[in-house]
Amino acid sequence: MPDPHDPKQQLQCWASAYGGDQLARTGYAGAEALAGTAPRCVDPEADRVERIVQRMESQGRWREARVLRAEYFMAGLPESERLQRLSRIGVSIGRSAYYAYLKSAIAFVEGALTGEPA
Repeated sequence: MPDPHDPKQQLQCWASAYGGDQLARTGYAGAEALAGTAPRCVDPEADRVERIVQRMESQGRWREARVLRAEYFMAGLPESERLQRLSRIGVSIGRSAYYAYLKSAIAFVEGALTGEPA
């Protein structure tokens, strides 16, 4: 049975819960991405992950947070499209920087998940 406290699964749950209409609000995708809504994750851990990502942004690590959102909210898009959409919202980075920011963001979230009470 999968571990519900696995950080990777918590990130997937967060993407399921926050990836829909949040995309249009934050400029990550157009209305076409909202047409087919996936079942929402109702796990309270998704809210916890969102608070952690918002804290990351407020601490000046907004590039990492936006790359994390792009990776998980737009997982079905090709890498080049995710990079273009990030560029449109002010995060003009190349492929290697994308993965460096992603690795940093995942480490931040994993550290926060293990370091803060639920």
